[in-house]
Amino acid sequence: MQMVLWALGEDEIAQLAQPHTLADPVERLARADERYGGVGLAGPAVGHAMRILRAVPPPGVSDQVRAVVAAQHLAQAAWCAFDAAEPLVGAGLLARARQVSAGVPRPLAQRLNRHLVHLDLVLSGIGLPYTADSRRGMLAAAIAARDGAARGPLRYRALLAVHTARVRAYAGQMGEARRLLRYAQRTLDQAARMPVPLWLAWFDQPALHMLTARVCQAAGMLDEAADHARQAVQTMPAYRVRDRVHALLTHANAQLATQAVDEAVCAAHTALRLAGHLHKGLLVGRAAVGLQQLRTTLDRHPSTTAMQWLAAYDTAAARAAMIADVDIVRLAQSGADEATITRRLGLHPSDPTSRLAILKRRCQARTIPEIAALATTLLHPTDLIAVQTGVFRFR
Repeated sequence: MQMVLWALGEDEIAQLAQPHTLADPVERLARADERYGGVGLAGPAVGHAMRILRAVPPPGVSDQVRAVVAAQHLAQAAWCAFDAAEPLVGAGLLARARQVSAGVPRPLAQRLNRHLVHLDLVLSGIGLPYTADSRRGMLAAAIAARDGAARGPLRYRALLAVHTARVRAYAGQMGEARRLLRYAQRTLDQAARMPVPLWLAWFDQPALHMLTARVCQAAGMLDEAADHARQAVQTMPAYRVRDRVHALLTHANAQLATQAVDEAVCAAHTALRLAGHLHKGLLVGRAAVGLQQLRTTLDRHPSTTAMQWLAAYDTAAARAAMIADVDIVRLAQSGADEATITRRLGLHPSDPTSRLAILKRRCQARTIPEIAALATTLLHPTDLIAVQTGVFRFR
């Protein structure tokens, strides 16, 4: 993970403020995000934004151009925070991106504005379908997105359509949801031969299958959901580890909805293995939340295969938690304060249920010898050597 947490020099920041290279820093963040997940990337993105705003622009580069570059970093940070299951942090960063780009002429900030509208739509859906407020918020965001979609790239229109279809499905408007899904597929097909905006590169046919599966499941169209989820798993590129994890979780849940437990468990096994390659993938972020929710669901299916997966998940999660416990204790022993621990571990202590708060309580309840004893049963020998020599790091 340290390989992707780069630092920009002042001269590089100035160079990035040229209109033809606006996408470069965001591209690196986006590539790291799709491979490792957003956990841990929001902080560096915000840091780059602040350094860009403080840097002295070279001759001929306006403050407006610099504001757009900084706001792009903040928008990417908002997405990373959402992917880290920190929606309140994401909403705050999104508001900051809007503040930084306020007053920038629309032609200059056009791509940024579309990105912000999409993030509004995603973040407004947090909690669906559990609260009326979240439904109203997402519907309002969908209407705002629709108003600007006619002037956007075809791929953008398709993305907004499938998000809006989910809102309609939750509202019980099945006919409208189906119409929007057909429109999204048709429009994405039309966009296949056109240049792809960088921040939309992830939205392709496999991603559409995954999002469509979720819409169909929300609408009670279980067989269609299972079919789209299966196609998402089969077509998602291998290098997009985070997206493959979510496709597999979507597939597993769709299969469980149709009582196909064995196929669901097969997908769950692969998702568990791949999530281990994400930054803190079994502990923090949307993938971790999805795995925990899947475990709760599978716990209600007393089949042999389901029980085997539960055991595998519990072992993997316990081992990951032990690694995190050992690391946080080591940092605390070195005299690190809470802010340092938060920064080093890529956590957000936004509420008492945050990963940092949970780890602190867990570590306070154990002595170092107890953690070492548990570690002997949960960590690999190479991990134990690293812990004993004081050079342990997160994988």
